[in-house]
Amino acid sequence: MEDIILLENIERYLTGQMSETEHSFFEAYCTNNPEANKQLKEHKLFATYLNQYSQQKDFISQLDQIHKTVTGTNAIKKPSSIVYIWNRYKRTITVAASIAGITTLIISSVFTYFTPKTKPSQVQELVNKVNNIERKQTELGTTIKRVATKDNEPATPVLYNGTGFLIDGKGYLVTSAHVIKNAKNIRIQNYKGETYHAEIMHVNTKHDLAFLKITDKQYKPINPLPYTIRKNNIDLGEAVFTLGYPRKEIVYGEGYASASTGYNGDTLTCQLAISANPGNSGGPILSQNGDVVGILSTRQLQADGVVFATRSANIYRLLNELKKEDIAYQKIKLPSYSSLKNIDRTQQIKRVKDCVFMIKVY
Repeated sequence: MEDIILLENIERYLTGQMSETEHSFFEAYCTNNPEANKQLKEHKLFATYLNQYSQQKDFISQLDQIHKTVTGTNAIKKPSSIVYIWNRYKRTITVAASIAGITTLIISSVFTYFTPKTKPSQVQELVNKVNNIERKQTELGTTIKRVATKDNEPATPVLYNGTGFLIDGKGYLVTSAHVIKNAKNIRIQNYKGETYHAEIMHVNTKHDLAFLKITDKQYKPINPLPYTIRKNNIDLGEAVFTLGYPRKEIVYGEGYASASTGYNGDTLTCQLAISANPGNSGGPILSQNGDVVGILSTRQLQADGVVFATRSANIYRLLNELKKEDIAYQKIKLPSYSSLKNIDRTQQIKRVKDCVFMIKVY
C-alpha cells in the first residue's frame, strides 16, 4: 500500500469514515504489517498533540487578554501559520508530524519573550528557538511540496495496473481493453513518477483496445511523437522490443515475431517470443526502425516467453470507424514520421519512454 494511500486510510479509520468491512480489513492489514501499524500509532499520537495544541491556544487567548489589560498595547500575535497549514493541507500534513514540536517551540518562545528580567542567556535561547522554528517550517514546506504531487491519487488502493502509450502527443493514449475493465478511476504515471488524470474514451473488447484521454491541466503535450504506427503486418522473425510497467519502474524487453497469427489462429493478433509479466499489457511493441507494430495483449501461461499482441493496424481500423460516428475522434492525429531510424537502441529507449505510461486502475 503506497504511503499516501496508507495515510489517507489511517485518517478514515480514526475518524470513523470506514465501513464495517473496510474497518476489519484495515485492522487486519495493520496487525500483519509492522510499518503500517507504526504509522497508525504515530497518527494517533499526532492527533493527541493537536488536541493539546487546542488547549494551549485557549490559554494563549487568556494570556492575550491579560496583556491588553496590563499594557494597553496590541494583542500577542498568535501562531496562526500552524492553523493555516493544517486547514490548507489537512491530508498531506500528516507526513510531517514535527508540527507538534513546532507548536511547542512557539508557545515556549511566547512565554520566554514576556518573562520579566530577561537574562542575556535567555535572549540567546529565544533567538536559537526562532531560528529552529524557521528551519522546521522550511522543511515542512518542502515536505508538503513533495507530497502534493500525489494529491490527485484516489483514496482507495490501486486494484491493478497495466501499460499504455501515446498515439497523439496532445494526450491521447491506447491500451488493452482488459487493462481498464471495471475501472471507476484511472490515473496514468510516467517514468519520472508524475501522475495525471485520464478518462476512458472508447473500449473495444473484440480488438482488445481502449482509447484514453489525459484530462489533467498539468500535462504538457509531447510533439512530435518519436515513432510511427505501422499499417501493415509484422514479418515472421522480425526483431521487436517493448517498454512497460510490470513493476513500479519502466522495464525493457526484446524478442521477435514467432507466428503471424495469435492464439488459435486469431488473425487480429500475432505471436511473439518475448518476456512479459502482468503489468506489461497495453504496452507498445516496436520494430528496430521505431514503428509500433502491435500492442501487447496476453501471454500464454503454459509456455514461457510466448506472448500475443494486437496488430497495430487495428488502431487505424478502429479509429477510422469512430471518426465516422463522433467528431471528437477527428482531433486525433496519428504520428506519420519516426525519428528512431538509424539510431542505437539506448537512444531509442530514451525517446520512447517519455510516451509510455503506467495505467493505474482504481
